[in-house]
Amino acid sequence: MIRKTLIITGISFMSAVSGQNIPAKNNSVYDLPDYEILKTKIDLSGGTISVDHLPEYPGGLIAVRKTIADHLDTSTIRKSKEPLQSRVYFIIEKDGTISNITSIGASEDFNKEAEKAAGALKKKWNPAKIKEQPVRYIYSFPLYMTFQ
Repeated sequence: MIRKTLIITGISFMSAVSGQNIPAKNNSVYDLPDYEILKTKIDLSGGTISVDHLPEYPGGLIAVRKTIADHLDTSTIRKSKEPLQSRVYFIIEKDGTISNITSIGASEDFNKEAEKAAGALKKKWNPAKIKEQPVRYIYSFPLYMTFQ
């Protein structure tokens, strides 16, 4: 029960991909807030954040939130007086699978657990499309956790 209280605060994906909603100047991967770090961690080649049709997970955002919450093991995360924050990134491939999961934030414990939880999104996505053609999509969402 405490676990749910701690994480629910953080799984505010906005509307996840419209929560992809990084205010991008030109809707380019170069405009991602963590681009300089991200390009050293995952393969961004051929990836985009600007599409005609956003990717969709079976069950929608509710299923994404529930999967993340159910798989985030808070027992491995060092408690902090300050809220923990991470931005999780992954690629939704043209075939709907996810790859290149990584997260960026100050707490390595929290980042590691966020990546594991995102890895639990095993169902295939309906891929993002440009002109009805599937494309590699760089998906991101913020994750927050506070200890009470």
